[in-house]
Amino acid sequence: MSPPPAPRGVTRDSSFGRRFRAWMGERFPLTYGALLLALYGAALLLGRSASAARPLALGLLDLGGALSLWGFFLVLRILDEHKDFDGDLRRHPERVLQRGLVTRGHLKGVALIAVLVQAAVSLNYDRGLGPVTLRWLLALGWAGLMYREFFLGTWLARHRLVQHLSHAAVVPLALLWAAQMGAGRGALPAVVVVFVALALLSDLVFELTRKLRAPEDEQPDEASATRLLGTGRAPLVALGVLLLAAVALGGLLNAVRGAVSLGPVVAPVLVAAAPAVALLRFRAAPSRARAHQSEALAGLSTLATYVLIIAQLLHDRGARWN
Repeated sequence: MSPPPAPRGVTRDSSFGRRFRAWMGERFPLTYGALLLALYGAALLLGRSASAARPLALGLLDLGGALSLWGFFLVLRILDEHKDFDGDLRRHPERVLQRGLVTRGHLKGVALIAVLVQAAVSLNYDRGLGPVTLRWLLALGWAGLMYREFFLGTWLARHRLVQHLSHAAVVPLALLWAAQMGAGRGALPAVVVVFVALALLSDLVFELTRKLRAPEDEQPDEASATRLLGTGRAPLVALGVLLLAAVALGGLLNAVRGAVSLGPVVAPVLVAAAPAVALLRFRAAPSRARAHQSEALAGLSTLATYVLIIAQLLHDRGARWN
């Protein structure tokens, strides 16, 4: 059987930059960058809100922090590419990495550069070794354990929920690192705990919707949400987590505001409405189009969640550029 075609306009003779962009388009698209930027902005401003200063001060180093958080999640993707390479070679031979247009060696080099940038930015925030760098090292160490499946790969393969939760834990660790960038050497505000819980719930919703499959798209060796939970239960579980995330968002917005008001109560309902409807439609009639729609709307809902937090903080505290 002839090999699948390379991405349009990309061949082995193309420049590395073009081949790497093709890999990014498949496995780490720029749309993720918008979500990660909003996630970073919310974490940074929440961490900085521990200071009584008004308005909140922002500077050039914070741009380096945004690049670092983006690079951290890029490293996570690269680790996944290495860990899942053989399985993806069977399931997705058409991908850029599996075609050899980009190699695992190339990705290791990119990951090394990203880690060096993260180290430099963290040390700069601390002006030496301090809480920002220590939180980054904790998150990076957890990512390394994830790559090794915590040396319990066989057991975790039989306990998918535990495996997912162990991998999801890297998200709060990364966000605590980002929030510490905002707080510097100071203590993080208590509201960060609610933010981390919200981020975990939002990430779980996105992961569940990302792994919804129409019956004809199921693959026997893929641990999709619908294969593990069924096409009836999987969207209901995602819907339940989505509603919990909406409650957490309402609580967080009111905590940031310092008083209970109608706006922070209504906004989470509006944010959750579209993906909730999409999940119910998928449950009623599972299809590839409705699975993609659920994933897309869950992503937009997550983006809107972090934008709302940023907007609330900027409205209440203001910001200035140093």
